[in-house]
This record gives sequence, C-alpha cells and structure tokens, in this order.
Amino acid sequence: VASPPVWCTSPTGTSTPLLKQWSVSGGITRLVRSLKMEADEGPDAGVVQLFRTAGPSLFVRPLPHAGLPGPPELLGRHEADVVYWDAPAGGEKVLSIDRSGEWRVWSTASRRMLARRRPPPAHTYSGSIFDQAGSRIAWSSAQGSGTHVWSLDDPPDAELLTLRPGNAGSDIAIG
Repeated sequence: VASPPVWCTSPTGTSTPLLKQWSVSGGITRLVRSLKMEADEGPDAGVVQLFRTAGPSLFVRPLPHAGLPGPPELLGRHEADVVYWDAPAGGEKVLSIDRSGEWRVWSTASRRMLARRRPPPAHTYSGSIFDQAGSRIAWSSAQGSGTHVWSLDDPPDAELLTLRPGNAGSDIAIG
C-alpha cells in the first residue's frame, strides 16, 4: 500500500532551496521530483502552492500534481514591505503582514483581498494559525497580553476576541 507523498524543503539558508517530493511504498523510498524555489519562497501547509514576497508584493505559484510550477503570479500588494505570510493546508487563503503591522487575507483563487486588519499593539506576535475552516485566525502576543482570534466574517471594525492569561477556558463548564 502506497503512502501519500512526503514533501520536504532544504534547510534555511541553503544557496539553492529545493522542495522535494518523496514516495514511500512497500518500505522503499524514492525521490519523485525536486523543484527549485526562490530564496524567499516556501510552500503552504498542504504543499498546494508556493508563496514568496518581494517588498510590498505577495506572489503565488500553484503547484501541479506533476511537472513544474508555473511562473509566480501577483496575489496582492501592501503599502509597506511584507514581512510574514502564512497559508493553511489547501492553499485557498493566505495571510500576509506588512512592516507597518497591517494584516491582510487574500483569496488565492480570485486573487483579491478578503479582509484587512490592524491588530492591537505591540507588533510582536507568535506565528498565526488558521482554524480548520479557514474562517478564523489566532495568534498570541509576545508580551503575554493574551491570545487573539480574528473572525474573517466580522466587520472590519469588530473587536477581536481576546483570551487573557489566567482566564482562558473560564467559560467552559464541565458537568
């Protein structure tokens, strides 16, 4: 019985970053393909697309089931340089954060911005994580002020849900 393909990337700082797809079947491991990436490029969590930044621009390259990915396509631009991106498995949405602290969520299918937000200060957070449906994003403050949850369905000026240290889970009753 063949296992699903296994993907791995070359270590950070490698002169020629590679994305390699491996097949494991009957105890035998073989390299299926090796794709060269740009120095600032990386796959989403499900290895469906490759993303890279260049100044204020965010680019995407769909990753076909076989063969090489096409050229990068512009997904969107910020006012300031993009410093972080995150995409959940499936690659339908991507979060990008610019140097000014603005967060934007993009649709990779329609190539349009779905939502934008400027989280509360300070601008130092943990990595973000999308929920399974891709409708909420959570992150924690590096200063320990709590974990914030952004529902993408909320209006742009809606208050974020904030779980403060010491009271997270206090509204859960176990009976």
